[in-house]
Amino acid sequence: MLILSGIILLLLLTLLLLPVFEKPHNTDTDRWRQALQSFVFTTDSTMHGRKEISDGDPVFTPGGSETLFSFDPNLASAEDFSRLGLKSWQISRIQKYREKGGVFRKKEDFSRIYGITAIQYEKLEPYISIDSSFLRKSVSGRRMTISRPARRILSFEINTADSLQLDSLYGIGPVLASRIIRYRNRLGGFISLDQLKEVYGFPIQFYDSITAHLSVDTLKIVFIHLNTVSPEVLRKHPYLNIYQARSIIRYRELKGRFTGSGQVIENQLLPPEVWNRIKSYLRVD
Repeated sequence: MLILSGIILLLLLTLLLLPVFEKPHNTDTDRWRQALQSFVFTTDSTMHGRKEISDGDPVFTPGGSETLFSFDPNLASAEDFSRLGLKSWQISRIQKYREKGGVFRKKEDFSRIYGITAIQYEKLEPYISIDSSFLRKSVSGRRMTISRPARRILSFEINTADSLQLDSLYGIGPVLASRIIRYRNRLGGFISLDQLKEVYGFPIQFYDSITAHLSVDTLKIVFIHLNTVSPEVLRKHPYLNIYQARSIIRYRELKGRFTGSGQVIENQLLPPEVWNRIKSYLRVD
């Protein structure tokens, strides 16, 4: 009786567990496979489509939406230069150059406009087209008179020049003129015209044409008197930092008066490169 009951129980368990191990119907399996393939295809297509957009479409970045086209810098309008990607202040410099009688006779002349970077010129150079008959052309019904005599600029002394005189030199505007005067005051005057290159924003490419109208009078220099100069005045000199100024003052306090400016370098109060720059300003009473 017990054996029979066990056999019946085993049969019941077999009937209950049979659906679990039964192989899925072919129709359901096919539907599952089709849905999976559709999902994979859709996902792959979407990713492939995004890749094409990324690789094929132009990418616009801020400041990179300029349009390149052939242009004559002698005739192009402010709007043309703006479309080419130039900044408003660069366009203003070009217009001022033309208003003063400046002419772009060859492509390289465009690169000499102060503020035009080498990268900008390299990008625009293939599109620069200068009309050889520009001097004889009539633009918008008005005769262009470019061959007028250049404005005469008088020479003057750099240590007494005012901002208006400096501003009259091509390549120096009112902002740079003010910087030059402020730097001159901090130095105590220019000993050499080469010191103009130390002024922030000075256009090195115009150095020769600017300095051709300048001279230096060293009698105008305000010298540094080592035995009487105050710490406040000394540390404001552009060639010295606060620690170097303190070392000079401290030496004077400990050793007494300087008998010669050479004591500064002999006692290693300044590094050689600083000494070479400032020694012409140092005096002993």
